[in-house]
Amino acid sequence: MRATSLQGAQLRHQTYGAPRTAPAVAARARRRALTFPEGYMLAFWILVVTDVHRWLAEAPRGPHILLMNKAMTLAFIPVIAMILLKGPELAARLNKVVWYPLFLTFLLASTLSILAAVHPEIAWQSVRGTMAYYFLGVGSLIFLNSPRHVVTLIMIITAQYVWWGFESGVSGAVWWHPFYANYDGYGPLVLVGMPLCFFVGLSARTRWIKYGCFFLATFCILGIVTSYARAVVICAVPVTGLMWWRSPNRKQMTGAIAAGVAVLVIAANTLFPSGFFWKEISSAFTEGNTEGTGEDRWELWTAAFQVFELYPVVGAGAENVGYAARRAFESGQITGTGFYAENPRRIGGRALHNTPLQILSENGLVGFVCFLMMMVDFWRKNAKLRSPPFEQRWQAASGGEFALKPVAIGLEGGMLAYLLTSLFYNQLYMSIVWTLLVLNLLLYLSAKQPKAIRRAPIGRHEALRPV
Repeated sequence: MRATSLQGAQLRHQTYGAPRTAPAVAARARRRALTFPEGYMLAFWILVVTDVHRWLAEAPRGPHILLMNKAMTLAFIPVIAMILLKGPELAARLNKVVWYPLFLTFLLASTLSILAAVHPEIAWQSVRGTMAYYFLGVGSLIFLNSPRHVVTLIMIITAQYVWWGFESGVSGAVWWHPFYANYDGYGPLVLVGMPLCFFVGLSARTRWIKYGCFFLATFCILGIVTSYARAVVICAVPVTGLMWWRSPNRKQMTGAIAAGVAVLVIAANTLFPSGFFWKEISSAFTEGNTEGTGEDRWELWTAAFQVFELYPVVGAGAENVGYAARRAFESGQITGTGFYAENPRRIGGRALHNTPLQILSENGLVGFVCFLMMMVDFWRKNAKLRSPPFEQRWQAASGGEFALKPVAIGLEGGMLAYLLTSLFYNQLYMSIVWTLLVLNLLLYLSAKQPKAIRRAPIGRHEALRPV
């Protein structure tokens, strides 16, 4: 009987988060006001995940559009300054972790590819965005390396779906956003949010956060329907399978999945009468690569691989693949018989709708290997986050506001959703993947450093040492 009760308590802990404890109360008592670097980095995270500057640029009678379009550039200048001021101290300690070497190498490869770009100014604009994400990561590793800050970031990356849900409504798109105004951009965003919001809700101890996250996960399912992006719906199947497999309580998860499927079916039949939604999704299996968007993307991918053969080391430059193909190929030189094979000049400026091929052709083998290593590093660290020792250290250090394992599963599900949809959509220069990578690393380091956490109050311990 005692063993059964113990197992039940462990299951409740894994499913709903740790109970309130005396160390948690003590940790809260040690909290202090944010320093300027900490507060600024948290504000920078909000700017990155909501793109509120783009919204202001499009608002009627809002700030000048040119100023708001430069807002991201202006915002990460102080981040660079704060990092440089802290840099000598970090360099003296040989603290390599905070510099995120894999991401830095990818950024350097992207910057180097500008030299080969047909339009360097276009390549620089995209690389500048990647640079902002890199400094977001480094600044977070330096200034937001305590468990309480990581808890705040968990809330920010989840709460962004309140913003996107409000802005999209049931339209399946965000009209003012350069990526999410397209159904093929908004669909992957909400598919990433479905496992992330659900498992963050599962891990939360506070009831309103828990049910708020469950509501956001439900709204993400509705967003999958309203975007009616074929590959998103198809990719939702393996993502849902991962959610069931990783769940600490598969019986409850089976019920949750059944409820989610019911929401999807009811929404699909209500919002798209006469079976339009199901006809659209089924066309993915009948269209193939000889007609419609299937043929269009197949020729784009073929052209991208041929450009990679011309620029195998550093690539053709960010978002320059189409321009490189237009310059390099004549009629009939692109493999195929369709639109672009007939006239390669039409390919200039087109999005590839395939992130792996985009990295291979734009950043070459160097960038592709770096990105692949970042994915491997993500999964290795994420697997450790789901282990009992890390869970125990995290609970002791964070005060138990969120259980670690469900959050890690949510990040894993979000990353799987990103990688699967990235095979069909243009997502490399959006914030989704970079924020998942940074948050996963921060969680890992926060739970990896119990000695550093014990030496100082939460939020005040020194920069994390290499692991």
